[in-house]
Amino acid sequence: MNRVSILFLFIISVFVYSCEKGPGKGGKAKINVTCINGLSNMPYAQLKIKYGASSYPGQNVSYDENATCDYTGDYTFDNLKRGDYYVYAYTTDSTGNVALEGGAHVLINNKPGETHVVVDFSEADPF
Repeated sequence: MNRVSILFLFIISVFVYSCEKGPGKGGKAKINVTCINGLSNMPYAQLKIKYGASSYPGQNVSYDENATCDYTGDYTFDNLKRGDYYVYAYTTDSTGNVALEGGAHVLINNKPGETHVVVDFSEADPF
């Protein structure tokens, strides 16, 4: 009986420790993003978020989630776990080319709660 208990505990331990614990969906945290250009909100700016990134990963990288800001320039990424995230924001001109771009690193240290980040396209170094 003792060997069965030890084997059962070992199997449960392996299962628990093999679960993914990195950044991404499945938590209770939120990142509220506001896109501005100087003093003006940027409605309908495009957003991309990269899980596990602490610096700008580039335009041509596969991002984990895409979104569009609302008419006030706001969007909320929700149900996130602890970890590093990089939010990339951009707008396009009438031809579809990137007109303005910027981004911000966000670190979530605790599961519940909200983090607010402002992406200002008018900054000298928007990344």
